[in-house]
Amino acid sequence: MNVLKGIVNLFRFDKTNWKAVVLCLIAATVFWFFNALNKEHTATIAYPLEFRYDQTSFISVKNLPEHVSLNITGSGWDLLRKSLGFKVIPIEISLEKPAETFKIPPATILPLAVAQMGQTKINRVSSDTLFLQIEPRKKRKLRLTINPRQLRFELGFGMSSEMKIVPDSVWIEGPKSLIENLPDSLVLPFQTARISQNVKTEIDLNTSMPQVITINPAAATISFSVEELRDISKQVKVVVLPATPYRFQVSDDSVGLRLRLPVSQRNAVNQIGFVALIDLRKVEPGISKVAPAIKGLPAFAELLAVDSVTIRKY
Repeated sequence: MNVLKGIVNLFRFDKTNWKAVVLCLIAATVFWFFNALNKEHTATIAYPLEFRYDQTSFISVKNLPEHVSLNITGSGWDLLRKSLGFKVIPIEISLEKPAETFKIPPATILPLAVAQMGQTKINRVSSDTLFLQIEPRKKRKLRLTINPRQLRFELGFGMSSEMKIVPDSVWIEGPKSLIENLPDSLVLPFQTARISQNVKTEIDLNTSMPQVITINPAAATISFSVEELRDISKQVKVVVLPATPYRFQVSDDSVGLRLRLPVSQRNAVNQIGFVALIDLRKVEPGISKVAPAIKGLPAFAELLAVDSVTIRKY
């Protein structure tokens, strides 16, 4: 009866008793854990890999396998250290012909692991065949450009200078198949809100390419001027070509047109000698109504409308 009473008293809600119980449990757990580590165990662990090949001449298209699953037998301490990756030397796999090595079966990995892991007993390789895709490195120069459709301006504003891209080209390097399939130009990822003022911005080029491809330099600067636009009307002389061997009559010697252009060019446009050109080779014999082609427009002018003329070709 006294023994039973003592056990009951031990598990009463008493802080001192509970502390002792917890300490006992911790001590027992630690003792069991260390005792288990001293015994031999079998486990499957992920073991690190390291591929050796000429990386100056070859490059992997995708990430190489980093681990292989090995079923090994050893002391608990050894298995714990290997599982945690503590001072674990990766299994080295040398590739003499990397571009011609597409897969590595478990039967190839096993002797390499046995030779490099010393006294650890390896029962089998639990991983499936490892697949590789390594190609020769290739270097190429690409011109930098931008898609004009990416430019969005506030209503009444537009570009008033040539766009500058610095640098105008970059060198790219990566797997041969990827490099050869790229176009000659790299379209810059230019994204912005609607534009109403001058632009000068730096663009990270790494976002334009797969991670396996390197770009040098890795950034480019885009700059151009932006101005308010104005509409103007102007009379332009009509020129008919070729003057011979055709005979013709034109209803007007000039035509009216409407232009939209930057404010700074509004006065200068009067000094530009552009004409309304009619190509008789494209006009059918008889009487026709023709919209002339305007030649010599300023670089940043937009032709909104042009009057037609009546021409008679004999």
